[in-house]
Amino acid sequence: LLLASTANAQAPGDLCTTDADCTVGGDPKCVVESEYYAACVDCASDVFSTQCHTMSADFLKAAEVTCALSCDGRCPTGANSECSNSTAGATCVKSSSEDACVDCTNQEVFIQECFYQPPDFVIAAEAKCGLLCTGRCPHHTNLECPSGETCVVQDGGYFDECIDCSPAAYQNTCIYLSDEMRADADAACGLTCVVNATVPKHATVVKKSVAAEVIKKALSGTADRRL
Repeated sequence: LLLASTANAQAPGDLCTTDADCTVGGDPKCVVESEYYAACVDCASDVFSTQCHTMSADFLKAAEVTCALSCDGRCPTGANSECSNSTAGATCVKSSSEDACVDCTNQEVFIQECFYQPPDFVIAAEAKCGLLCTGRCPHHTNLECPSGETCVVQDGGYFDECIDCSPAAYQNTCIYLSDEMRADADAACGLTCVVNATVPKHATVVKKSVAAEVIKKALSGTADRRL
């Protein structure tokens, strides 16, 4: 038995027990993940292709079967075969928090795909692709960072990044960090970021994205992680 009432089920995301409970959308169906959870999904291909990226792996597996559709870029079973026709890449990387089809043939694309992912996904992606997610330190040790940089871990361990703690370099980087990450970087580096500081005139557009700067370093060979 499902553990919640389905009396008002209609729209995608609402709980359901049968397709009759789902009445909103181009092709609404009840997707049953387990005996404890089922929810309405719009199986119209154009809607499904957007919704599917926010689904958990277990729910997506059930949704793909119910809708007879696949979610481009996702591989909830962990099999590379799910990525054979993906526009995102041909290799499936699956961790406890994420699953995704990844391009393991291009270092630049790999960094773009892995940089903002959770640490467990980065570890899995590096192992599967045999590449380094330059600029990240998912095991949370300084040894993963280039010489002179410090591994800064966001409170709770949800994100990590190699940061240059020399005062000038730190100030140029810290203003682009999230508030949470900036606070942890201040503590790790023993510095205080001046958030409202004027961006140096020589700063290029790439500075607006820390990830883009990391990619630039990686491709130039100046940011090799220490092993």
